[in-house]
Amino acid sequence: MRNGFGRAKLLKDSSKKTVCPAAGKKDNIANGQHGENKNTVGIKKRSSTRLSTRRITQAALLIAVALVLSLAERWIPLNFIVPIPGIKLGLANVVTLFAILRIGAADAFLILLVRSLILGSILGPMTFILSFSGGILAFMAIWLLSHWEGRLFSVIGLSVAGAAAHNIGQVMMASVILSEPLLLLSYLPMLLFTGMITGTLTGAAALPVIKRYSKIHTV
Repeated sequence: MRNGFGRAKLLKDSSKKTVCPAAGKKDNIANGQHGENKNTVGIKKRSSTRLSTRRITQAALLIAVALVLSLAERWIPLNFIVPIPGIKLGLANVVTLFAILRIGAADAFLILLVRSLILGSILGPMTFILSFSGGILAFMAIWLLSHWEGRLFSVIGLSVAGAAAHNIGQVMMASVILSEPLLLLSYLPMLLFTGMITGTLTGAAALPVIKRYSKIHTV
């Protein structure tokens, strides 16, 4: 009886020993999968952090460029060449055009808003009102037409459309502020004509930058 009881006990112990390694393997596999999931989450968090940092840096750089261009064009004596009051090259539209085509509409709008706010704090509230009213209309025109960029509209065509919309927005706002609706008939046609020229020039200036950026970031 004792021998039988001892054999039964040995068989029971050996069966327990054979089951334990399989259970250990399952635990190891589960731990390994859990570790891989943690690594994947960590990699995603690091990549999203890098992306947000890159977007902030890119937006800040473009805001600085737009501010420099907006202030620099005030020193260009374009009135001596074309005797139309308030005529400008619209160099800041280059940044808006570039941002919409290569970064995104949301970031482009943020750049436009911050640039207008900073200009307004430097040059006064009237500058902010005119700059933002023209800029937002140019933004909407370029963004809407950019869906057909490369098929119906070229970069220069988008720039001309943005320049025309910018002039329309500014003249409309000026006519409201000054209570002079006749500005739309007397002043706007001249600005639209010159806007075709300035829009072509700014579009030609933005074209190589846009093409170069596209080639770098599509690789």
